[in-house]
Amino acid sequence: MRLAVLPLMLVFSLLAALFLAGCDQHPKRLAIGDPAPDFSAVDIQGRPVRLADWRGRPVIIRFFYPDCRYCRADTKVFNDFYQRFHGQGLEILYINTKPQSADLLGDFAAELNIKFPIVVDTDGSLARRYFVQVVPQAIILSPEHRIASAIMGGVSGEELEELLGKYFQKS
Repeated sequence: MRLAVLPLMLVFSLLAALFLAGCDQHPKRLAIGDPAPDFSAVDIQGRPVRLADWRGRPVIIRFFYPDCRYCRADTKVFNDFYQRFHGQGLEILYINTKPQSADLLGDFAAELNIKFPIVVDTDGSLARRYFVQVVPQAIILSPEHRIASAIMGGVSGEELEELLGKYFQKS
């Protein structure tokens, strides 16, 4: 009798697991080619930032926080790429995922000579829209604002060139 109950319990457990997996309340993750979720925010300078305003331009959205050593290390790569291609339409947005003061972020921007907007994701809604759970992460958007790539960790100039170079004239 005891042996007959064990397989029955195993079958019941597997069925319950499959049922619960089918009832997942979370939407699917973003995939390459998906439209980028639109959003509005205010940068640390008090200026509005709307992704829709950048339609027709490639965009890099970088989720970061200032005391992340990888975020600090590759900011030079983003700065250089921005300096080279902003005049041809490139936009970069840094999104801070740890609520911190505008003064601290202003110091971070000044220290690293950041010229593009920085916003604070105070409630985590932007990270949730993009399913960001690991920082740093860069989301690369095509000019049509479709997901072209997501890069976790540090980013090299070669990676940016490979993903976005086709949108710019080389000088």
